[in-house]
Amino acid sequence: MIPERIVRLLRGEPREYYIIDGETKLIKPELYPHGKDKVPILCETEEDLPTYKGYVSGFRSIIKVLEDGYVVKLKGIGIPFKDVKPIYKNNTIYTYYFTNEYIGTGQLMWGFMTPKEAEEELNNMIMLRELRIPVPEPIGLGYYERIKLLKIKDRYELTNKIMSGGRGELIKMLEESAWEQRGACIFYRNVSDVRADEILYGLLMPKVEKIINVKEVKAYLKWLGSSCGYNLRLLHENGIIHGTVFDASGLGIYTNSHLANHVVGLEETYITDFHLTRKMGGKEFERMKMEEYYALWHIMNPLPSAEKFIISQIKRTTILNAPEVISQMHTWEGFQAFNEIVSLHGGYYRPENIYEEFTESLIDGIEYGYNKMKKYELEGKVKRRMLMALSILKDAFLELYGLPKGMERGREVVGIVMDSKKIDGKTISRKISEVKSRIEELL
Repeated sequence: MIPERIVRLLRGEPREYYIIDGETKLIKPELYPHGKDKVPILCETEEDLPTYKGYVSGFRSIIKVLEDGYVVKLKGIGIPFKDVKPIYKNNTIYTYYFTNEYIGTGQLMWGFMTPKEAEEELNNMIMLRELRIPVPEPIGLGYYERIKLLKIKDRYELTNKIMSGGRGELIKMLEESAWEQRGACIFYRNVSDVRADEILYGLLMPKVEKIINVKEVKAYLKWLGSSCGYNLRLLHENGIIHGTVFDASGLGIYTNSHLANHVVGLEETYITDFHLTRKMGGKEFERMKMEEYYALWHIMNPLPSAEKFIISQIKRTTILNAPEVISQMHTWEGFQAFNEIVSLHGGYYRPENIYEEFTESLIDGIEYGYNKMKKYELEGKVKRRMLMALSILKDAFLELYGLPKGMERGREVVGIVMDSKKIDGKTISRKISEVKSRIEELL
């Protein structure tokens, strides 16, 4: 469960969404916040539609925080951002179809899911809950009967066209499009919607060691990493990958195995997003497991130098595969004993500052949770205190660098802004005092 004040800190003010007529298939109708013949939509419209509010989650979803601290997520219901929202008019939705986007298979309906995608994710969620893997509780599906689509290469081409004044032309082409499809969305309940990656941004704050207890932060990061690593291992132990596909060109992969797909509650974590989840076996499965394991280390991780830790680890792994080493590696203690020795030959990345030490703690946790199938122990009150403190830190960090309040992710953008925007010592000192007071007040 998660207090709404934390969600508000991380996501900003609630946004409006609408309700339109549509079909639903509900497993838990008592948990669905709207009528069984109504579906939610994030869109632009001139029609007088029933209006509700919720917090933005990712690019195409809304969450509602319940009185008991659980959240209900309405996923795949449109887009909340101005000028790229779907348009709703005369019982028809108008949106775009990306043909070469770097998400999943590369082809997707902007803002919505296909019925097949939504149904597969729902079925995967049911399967994983039966295996007692910590995943959200499915509520059901919603369907959109008429969606008119216009093909666009990707979101960057869409943005460029709009920025160059071509939105009116795009809308005209959408209205004239003869291509229609049925769309879908999915609803589920979870303990939280706070993503593991989004609470890490505040740790990039200048002189962060003057604000919070570094020892507690490292302990929390080890617990957080171990919990995420443990959850991923549960999938792999059951012959299931979280969701990884290779680019058709062979130049890369797309994976759901990253920190943004692990949500953090006050005392527990859950794994999410299962539209690409599937059972697998053989050599391909072994390769996929390795890809997902290392992806969890660095993808969507805003803390610095995670890739450098991976390069060093891969060098060590090559040496550890030698038969004479494997024969002496029966226990975790044995691994630790050999680790220092092989590091001399394989290389070990040594953190160079406090921020890289945070990265090391998180990765240490992932390694421990995945390889030993255990979670680091941490008192519940420390978990709660750290989640609240990191939420305040992130809010202050975004404000300090002039970044949008409620921004969930974007480590590349954050890196560019931090490099280009130099902040004087007096401003940093004032922000440190302010943040310390906010944390003390909240706790």
